[in-house]
Amino acid sequence: MTANQKQWFDRMKTEARSIPLDKKRGIMEVEVFFDNELSLQKRDILTWAKDSTIKTFGWPIAVFLDRSEFKPQPDRDGHVARVFDKSRGSLDFWAWNAIGAFYLYKTIFEDERKENAVFFDTRIIRVTETLMYLRNFFRLAKIAGDTTVSITVRHHQLQGRRLMSANSSRMLFWEYLCVREKTSETVLTTNIDKLNNDEEIFLLARNVTDELFRLFNFELSEAVFRDIATNYLNGKVV
Repeated sequence: MTANQKQWFDRMKTEARSIPLDKKRGIMEVEVFFDNELSLQKRDILTWAKDSTIKTFGWPIAVFLDRSEFKPQPDRDGHVARVFDKSRGSLDFWAWNAIGAFYLYKTIFEDERKENAVFFDTRIIRVTETLMYLRNFFRLAKIAGDTTVSITVRHHQLQGRRLMSANSSRMLFWEYLCVREKTSETVLTTNIDKLNNDEEIFLLARNVTDELFRLFNFELSEAVFRDIATNYLNGKVV
């Protein structure tokens, strides 16, 4: 990571974390950057960001809203969206930098359905969706296929949570708790050509969710993972 990239990520993190959320809210955080900084046209970033979203499940990753208080705003580096719903206590904060860096800081869906829970199927969906969103953006930006990209995915406020399923047909009959750790982090490295392959999406998403589920002492079968991820890639939530 270059000094310029680090400075930008630090600034985005400081702004996102200054928003007054309930301290118990779970968070998904994503950092994306290229080894060599790009030079994207700022006027195009907003269009690419809007056209890259996937509207299959709830509010999409990097949700794009036109309401004045939630609409992405330009700054000296690119664009920043700050979607903070006080009534729900939810936050979707995302930003693109013209050098090709992306940052996401969002509350997790589970907290709106069940206290102290992480839904394993929802996490598979959200991580898969993040990778699909990035693939869409990179295609629109026409980034060279051999360009290496680094993607870091974190989940925060895990300690004391129970792993569960959003789908009642996949209920877990044992109790899987995250006892020790507050945060899961997975660092991924790939390139644009690989990311255009669904199998690479599966591999990367599996790496992230395996690391997350390990903290709950839980191992998910390949068949169940692929069923959830494949259906989502095809526009279905199962």
